[in-house]
Amino acid sequence: MSEMSKRYALSLLSLAKDEKAVASYKDEVVVLLALIKENGDYQQLLSTPFMSIKKRLLLCQKVVRPFRKYIQDFVYVIVKNNRANYLVDILEDFIAQANEELGIKQGLVYSTVLLDKQELNAIEKTLSKIEQREVELKNIIDHSLIGGVKVVIGDKIYDGSIKQKIKQMKSDLLKDGGN
Repeated sequence: MSEMSKRYALSLLSLAKDEKAVASYKDEVVVLLALIKENGDYQQLLSTPFMSIKKRLLLCQKVVRPFRKYIQDFVYVIVKNNRANYLVDILEDFIAQANEELGIKQGLVYSTVLLDKQELNAIEKTLSKIEQREVELKNIIDHSLIGGVKVVIGDKIYDGSIKQKIKQMKSDLLKDGGN
């Protein structure tokens, strides 16, 4: 992430902290980010130089209307300052900073198929106990794992993939001299 996106995210985090509502701001930003990502052309439309700022703000208003006033104003400032092409990065940075503030660790869970919500929640719950902090995971597809899952949280790797088990068996066999 760029320094610019971090600064914008930090300003929104400062507002959230002032209101003592970091968790609820984060929840709203997660929803907003999902809306933007689901509509891939939206960010591009907000940043096109072929549309006036006024039209871009009207387009923006339709999407951000359900969110709290400070989040609406925050997005308007981004659009007015011609930074809409960084909107996803800014929102992702805000979520990361809010998680840090809330003591939540973020990580990635790699699997060969998309995990359903129940499976993801079960893995998060187990790792939250191990890490002794709440853990939030994002699912990434990695067909090279063959099966199972691999979780990366910060500098820690929890690898329960078949690929890792095969690698370990191969190493054990070589270590024992094939006996």
